[in-house]
Amino acid sequence: MVIVDSSVWIDLLQGKETRQTLLFEQRAALQEIGLPDLVLYEILQGVKDPAKFAKIKTRLLVFPLLDTAGKEIALKAAENSLALRRRGISVKTIDCLLATFCIQHQHAFLTSDSDFIPYTEHLGLTLL
Repeated sequence: MVIVDSSVWIDLLQGKETRQTLLFEQRAALQEIGLPDLVLYEILQGVKDPAKFAKIKTRLLVFPLLDTAGKEIALKAAENSLALRRRGISVKTIDCLLATFCIQHQHAFLTSDSDFIPYTEHLGLTLL
């Protein structure tokens, strides 16, 4: 399964053609695409218009919605956060939870956000 970050979903919803949106289209034809609950939140929390909110929600919920936190992931994300901070790398909470979810479940992660690079270099996240 490929997990897609909000950075890519937003570009897709805006009709932008990027390396990541093209890769999304290629992968969607071959693999299941997962939508983490935290990513759903990140996308929808930025939509102000109720009609647009409903339209985007409907478009996104055709993909499997994944519960990304819970005890195991929260504890491991805290460990991962500490490991990166010890290396002098700042982490964002939601990014750390998403990266840890993907690492723990061996999912590839599609993003255009460079904040995830330390997770590949130090913790084994597979980025597309």
